[in-house]
Amino acid sequence: MVHLLAKLQPDARPERSPRKSADTVDPVVFGKQDEQHRKPCFDFIRGIMIVWVLVVHISLNGGICKFGEIFPCRSVFCWLSFYMATFYFFSGYLLRCVRSPRDTFMKGIRSLLLPCAIMTVFGLVVYVATSFAFLGSIDWRFPFKGAMKTFCLRTNTPCWFFISLFVVKLLHSTIYRFLHGTIGTTATSILLVLIAWKTCNCPQLFGYGNVCTGFFFYNLGFLSKRFSKIADNGLFILSTLVLYVTIPFLTPLGLWFSQNVRTETCRGVGYMLDIAFSVAACLLLCSFARRIPLNGPIAASICHVGRDSLFFFGIHRPILNFAFDPLFNRIFASSGTSMYFVTAIIFLLLAGSLCVRIWKRIGISSERRMMPS
Repeated sequence: MVHLLAKLQPDARPERSPRKSADTVDPVVFGKQDEQHRKPCFDFIRGIMIVWVLVVHISLNGGICKFGEIFPCRSVFCWLSFYMATFYFFSGYLLRCVRSPRDTFMKGIRSLLLPCAIMTVFGLVVYVATSFAFLGSIDWRFPFKGAMKTFCLRTNTPCWFFISLFVVKLLHSTIYRFLHGTIGTTATSILLVLIAWKTCNCPQLFGYGNVCTGFFFYNLGFLSKRFSKIADNGLFILSTLVLYVTIPFLTPLGLWFSQNVRTETCRGVGYMLDIAFSVAACLLLCSFARRIPLNGPIAASICHVGRDSLFFFGIHRPILNFAFDPLFNRIFASSGTSMYFVTAIIFLLLAGSLCVRIWKRIGISSERRMMPS
């Protein structure tokens, strides 16, 4: 009877052993030693998602869509608005073992905060160099406007995610250790979503609302791995697909992870519908990932981008805003949005790949499990 109960309660004994096992993954370091832990199917999904991030930001810069715009269900931006949720989700899904808060803190400094600091400096250097080259002057106040509120410089705003993920991981590890494992983390994730919904604090950049929502998806990813057999059930996949397809038609508020809880709409049903929509999308991606054929050079290229997706996320804004945009406006000033869009994608992927090679040569570790992360 004791053995039967132990089998039915997999969470009764926390995973606290420092000994490495098949379920233990160290923070990934650029290099060959992490290849044994790589899952090409999830690299492919992360590659698709980070390319979509580039598409969204290029569309914002090029005037194809507007910042803060609410997209109707007929828009592709609405149907793929879940991308930020997937970054947290896959970070939790690929977490093999919950470490102690102290270990999580130390490894988070090395794998998230150190790269965040380096990319912050990178963004500042790119801004200073390009401002001097193209404008002949430098506005030293610009990078620091709003920095105390967003915890990142305006010269590289995506760094908010590094800080947010660090807080989410540390919070998850602490709650898992001291509040009855997955029961505590699940109850906390639901509570934090309600807090984010009621307080309307999900700005585009770092804010506790985004941390609360990110924690929910991080924990969901961690739990999804434990119930993978249910997630692979055909009826479950069909039901989730119906939910994903139906939700965009239920709300005129639009769907956008870090914009959907703006002050005028967050206390309505829009936020909760967006949560349900993003949950369905994450579960579908998780189920479909293992079924995607990864043959051919295109799939290999996407997997390559996916392996370094957190790095691409951390450097794309300075390159796009301060290097590509002024260069494009100087050379192709009369070109349309199509020319801007195509050349921006190519420029970002090439420049990002070059920076990745330099980064690897330097040998600084970075967490690539998620999106990487």
